[in-house]
Amino acid sequence: MKKNIYLEFLSLVHGLTGNKYDLNLDVKSYQLLSMIVLHAMNQKPLNVSASMKLNSIASPATLHRYLKILEEQQLIELISQGTNLRAKYLKPTKKALNYFSKLNQLMGKVYKNNT
Repeated sequence: MKKNIYLEFLSLVHGLTGNKYDLNLDVKSYQLLSMIVLHAMNQKPLNVSASMKLNSIASPATLHRYLKILEEQQLIELISQGTNLRAKYLKPTKKALNYFSKLNQLMGKVYKNNT
């Protein structure tokens, strides 16, 4: 049977359970965090209002609850930018960025083992 690189990667990710990289998030909170990190990586941070429009993830009320979870787990910060102090932007914390860096390392390991 041919190796499935993606399944090998998932196996390594599941190995993170219980260690310092385990975020212990439900699927929807993880999806929201991923979107926040992607936007930040592209230098286009999401603000709270824009995040409420991510209806492919959940309803606005549920998204607001997920933002609170991410903030309580110190995975995001709400910051102001420019002169409009009322608009809050979602910034991934070092803890969140370290998690995605670890995923990058695992993906690199799988790639190296399969080339």
